[in-house]
Amino acid sequence: MGFLKLKKVGKYRYFYWCERKWAKKRQGASGRVKSIDLCLGTYVNSERLAFYCWAGDIPIEEYITQALPYLVNPGFASRVDFSFTLEPKPVLKLRAKPGAGIDLRHREWAPLKEQANRNFANLCYRAFEHVNTCLEFSRRYLSRAKEAEQKIAELEADLKTYRADPDRTWDHHHVWENRATGEEIDDQDFDPSSYDLEEWTCYEKWFYYPEDYEEEGQGFIDRCLESALQDREDCKREIEEIVKLAPKDRQKEARERLLRELKIA
Repeated sequence: MGFLKLKKVGKYRYFYWCERKWAKKRQGASGRVKSIDLCLGTYVNSERLAFYCWAGDIPIEEYITQALPYLVNPGFASRVDFSFTLEPKPVLKLRAKPGAGIDLRHREWAPLKEQANRNFANLCYRAFEHVNTCLEFSRRYLSRAKEAEQKIAELEADLKTYRADPDRTWDHHHVWENRATGEEIDDQDFDPSSYDLEEWTCYEKWFYYPEDYEEEGQGFIDRCLESALQDREDCKREIEEIVKLAPKDRQKEARERLLRELKIA
């Protein structure tokens, strides 16, 4: 189990998440207690918190429980009990402590309750929504890039077929044509029993590529390629938004894990 600690270093104050763990001898360790102190920065809801929660170094609910008293005026925090739920959405509940002599229903406490709820929302955002939002955008950009790349493959296959066809035809099938009106019906949709066959004739209809087919096709490929490259860049940008939350000595680890999770080649 960990605990939140506020340390004073010179004229500055820093929040740390601290854990004490036994280095078990049966696992080849010394048997002594290891101290793990993760520096969060000068704010209890700092951006570094987003990385540590995502990486699994800090249990979210345990951290929020201990961080809540730091989110409001100390005098108010000492007179109120905090509780919260995260599902289906984050909700903070405040209750006056027995004998505190306050009635939270009174409007004089409204500003402090608003402050507590606002800071709680910010804390929840840092604890899990920040990284999840970046990941959601990363997946969206990557999905769009892959769709564009699939379309490019299909268009390039079509152009290859086009270049291999000296007559520049791309399809043909049988069609029934009404001699009087010129109406055409595809053979697969034509029911001979429903028409007077003396008025209709069947012939093989060929479909030809337009003269600018290659130019138009290549233009579409170029646009898809530009879109795919941009979406992959946007995906990487969102990844870097998460990476920069990590301490410098863990940024490589974070980047490699994200690339694995998103399956980015």
